[in-house]
Amino acid sequence: MPSITIKIDAGTVVIAVLFLVIGYFLGNVFQLGTTQIQPAITGQIIAPSPSQDSSLPQQPSKVQVSIEDEPSLGKKDAKVVIVEFNDFQCPFCKRHNDQTYPQIKKEYIDTGKVLLVHKSFPLPFHTEADEADEAAACAFEQGKYWEMHDIIFAKQNDWAGNSKPFDLFKQYATQIPGLDANKFNSCVDSAKYRNEVQGDIQEGGTAGVSGTPTFFVNGLEVVGAQPYSVFQQVIDAELAA
Repeated sequence: MPSITIKIDAGTVVIAVLFLVIGYFLGNVFQLGTTQIQPAITGQIIAPSPSQDSSLPQQPSKVQVSIEDEPSLGKKDAKVVIVEFNDFQCPFCKRHNDQTYPQIKKEYIDTGKVLLVHKSFPLPFHTEADEADEAAACAFEQGKYWEMHDIIFAKQNDWAGNSKPFDLFKQYATQIPGLDANKFNSCVDSAKYRNEVQGDIQEGGTAGVSGTPTFFVNGLEVVGAQPYSVFQQVIDAELAA
């Protein structure tokens, strides 16, 4: 029987490998202006992979982001400050909130090692995200930001895509002990914090933010819904510095 020889050139192999790599890295961050998904870590902090050195860069650049008069959680003079640019409608932000944030809070925020600061970065294709940020800001006015933050994320599937999200946010306000619902409603109806939300978007753009969630850990950029181990590595390095 005659033998059959199949020839595979180098170009075919390279293309196949590229498809495998691309498939492996898809996920973890929504990109500004499009639903394209990009690799999770950009900038100076790179998530370790089997083919990468897991050590941090020796002299990474740092980005200065304002934190005055912003919602924060933790000790004000903590050695490490994490600034999060958040989109309440972003599923990756919710994943971070549900899976990673509780661990960071327990190990670093509640122990006085980290101050977490929240800033708004609603993406343009998330049509109710701006309203969610305004509602959270109105709750912040009464010292109830994190309570509203938790409810908004917990009920993301209810208000996202709803034509009247403010009606739902007003209902949520009645569930928060100590929050004056009438004052909250007036605040929301007046669009009091709309310009402030836009200001956060502009600041984020200047800092290089293009997708959510994006974090600056003492100015070091970490992009995407990264696992706790990535944050642990960066935070511990800053605490030891």
